[in-house]
Formats: sequence, C-alpha cells, structure tokens
Amino acid sequence: IMSEIRIEKKKEEEKIKIATKIKEEEKGKTFYLNKCASCHGLNGELKVGNATSLRELSLEKFQDAIRGYKIGSYNLGDGSEMRPYSMGVSSSDVKAIHKYFQQVK
Repeated sequence: IMSEIRIEKKKEEEKIKIATKIKEEEKGKTFYLNKCASCHGLNGELKVGNATSLRELSLEKFQDAIRGYKIGSYNLGDGSEMRPYSMGVSSSDVKAIHKYFQQVK
C-alpha cells in the first residue's frame, strides 16, 4: 500500500511539473506577442537594426542584453529605443520568452 501511495504521489508531482512548464511557456508567448512581436516578428526572427534575432540568442545573452538596455550599456539594434521597453521586462519574463522560442523552433 505504501508503494502505491508513493507511485500516486509521484504521478501527481509529475502532473504539477508539466502544468507549471505549460504555464511558463504560455506566459512567455503572451508577454512576447503583446510586448515584443511588433518589432521583433511573430517568432523573434526579425533582426532590428544591427541586432541578432531574439530567437538566436542564448538565455544568458538575452538576459545580458535586457540588463544592458536598462542601464544604457548595450546598444545593438537601437538602444535608445529599446531602453524604455526593457524597463518592463523582468528576468522571469526573459526566461519565459526564451522557453517560448525553444518551443516554436
């Protein structure tokens, strides 16, 4: 009976893990489509200015770019235009967007 309880608990934990992953991907998709797609394309494929397309960036480079835009040290693409947008992007938003791009590749 104890092993059956453990198996059921494990199944429930797996369901929660899958549901959480789906929520993160949906969060990234929703945020991206509402805030970023008009300039960067529906799937992050457009290169704005001299910037790399967003979907080509590693998570680390994506996070560095957003941080850099916020403090004014990063200027690929159009830093002066991107800075106000970056202020509303959190680290968890970047992670969620990156996960969304991994899903649509």
